Amino acid sequence: MIQIRKIDREAMMKKIVVLTFALVLSGCNTRTNPINHKGIKSPDASEIKSQCEAQTPQQTQQREVMLWICQASTSIQHRFFDADTYRGKTCDIRIKLAQRDHSVKINVVGGDPDLCVAATEAINQAVDNNTFPVGRPFQKDSMTIHFAPQ
Repeated sequence: MIQIRKIDREAMMKKIVVLTFALVLSGCNTRTNPINHKGIKSPDASEIKSQCEAQTPQQTQQREVMLWICQASTSIQHRFFDADTYRGKTCDIRIKLAQRDHSVKINVVGGDPDLCVAATEAINQAVDNNTFPVGRPFQKDSMTIHFAPQ
């Protein structure tokens, strides 16, 4: 006999958002960001959006959420430098998102103090440069980002 459990969509969405951020940020930050150190221009918001749209499957039920996560994590990655310095360390940061503008409130939940400073700076730079996506495609007004450079 098959048992069917009621799924809490909000809890599942939160888990998807946190897990995706953790995977994206930990998997892609394996070396120093060459863009900033060579004087090459970082991509702007429209370039990041186009890149994410090309990478995200069309037939995904949560496509809007996945696009937002891709844009947010990519915008942070382009401002997170010297990831090798923080290999093996972690930091959890809770960000509270405004619905219509680029403002965020950042609170460090815990982790390595130096990594948390670098992660906070990367988020602030992404917001200041208008590459962090506006609003949010999910119900929560805050989320936790887990930084874990590999």
